[in-house]
Amino acid sequence: MKFMIRNHKLMKLMGVIPSAVIHVGSHYGQDNNQYKLLGIQEIYWCEADPFCASQIRLRYPKSYVIEGVFWSEVNTTLDFWIMPNRAHNSLFEPKLPVGEVQRMKVSTTTLDYEFQNLTVRKPTLLVLDVQGAESKVLQGASKLISTINFIICEITNESSISTFSMTYGEIERILTPIGFKRSISRKSFSGEYYDQLFIRIGKMARLRIWFFDTPYQLVRLLRFLKLKIGKPLIRAQ
Repeated sequence: MKFMIRNHKLMKLMGVIPSAVIHVGSHYGQDNNQYKLLGIQEIYWCEADPFCASQIRLRYPKSYVIEGVFWSEVNTTLDFWIMPNRAHNSLFEPKLPVGEVQRMKVSTTTLDYEFQNLTVRKPTLLVLDVQGAESKVLQGASKLISTINFIICEITNESSISTFSMTYGEIERILTPIGFKRSISRKSFSGEYYDQLFIRIGKMARLRIWFFDTPYQLVRLLRFLKLKIGKPLIRAQ
């Protein structure tokens, strides 16, 4: 019940089976095994941190690695903050003490620019784990996104270590006019962030996802009611 959406068993059950994935904000490529078990044939790792990108090249030499800071425009100079564990690197100023982070000046790129001469297998999944820059990255993918079938955004409503906040509503406002529908979501173990799936597929396929997601939502509701109702009963004893 604690599977994030990027789990091959859950994705197969839901019928979300892409042939290629474009993963922006790859860290060390930890999702590689899940993608391979899902049967994905092409993996494009898009990573801003030069050290993380070099590690991905070493670990997965058959994958494509595109090193760059993805944004809404090409050649914009921005600050890029390297966090201690490199998992939460961000374009937004950190809340951590200055001595715990590194600041780099970077020049941005866009998904449209990097993929303009590449032919990506279909159906295609786009994964965004960009620490609050989701809307900017999507704005820089107006052409590429017309070829995308599924999008998974890792959303943090309010980061505990960086000065950004993001909601699915902000992302939905960009995706809805171009045919994407908000689908299921899954919270992380910590509860600070969650995966949100957006899909551009037919009604029957959306119903299948809803059908298989219903037991999970019922369990969540029962747990919530148990917490709300159970606490007063315990006190009464």
